[in-house]
Amino acid sequence: MKQSGKQNFAAAVFLAFSIYCVPVAGQSSFEAVNVVLTEWAVTPDKSTVNAGPVTFIVTGPSDAHEFVVMKTALAPGSLPVDGDGNVDENGPGVMLAGRAGGLAVGTASRVAFELGPGDYVLICNIWDAAEREAHYSMGMRAALRVE
Repeated sequence: MKQSGKQNFAAAVFLAFSIYCVPVAGQSSFEAVNVVLTEWAVTPDKSTVNAGPVTFIVTGPSDAHEFVVMKTALAPGSLPVDGDGNVDENGPGVMLAGRAGGLAVGTASRVAFELGPGDYVLICNIWDAAEREAHYSMGMRAALRVE
């Protein structure tokens, strides 16, 4: 039986809603964190969340940005960097927990990651070669604690 475009759209909307809005078995809800990206800050509305699936609603990019979640015991401003000031995502003391690249200017993006207990740093790790700016080194970072 061939499905119409409306049926396909309805199925896609249901699937997207299910991915983001259905709690994991054994949990009463999922964590949601609103994050605003600006020049030069990453500003989450929570500093502590519960372990498990965490949904980040990332808004406000006025320029090209990405949203990266790094697990680390290091302070937000002390992550290992390369010669340009970008975080070395394979460096000592850090582990990549999730990434959302290509955030569209002026839109909200929703991304979800499974986070275990520990300390994390939320960053933008973009290098702007034209302006010679490493967004992380310019201050685009914030701490997040997962309990």
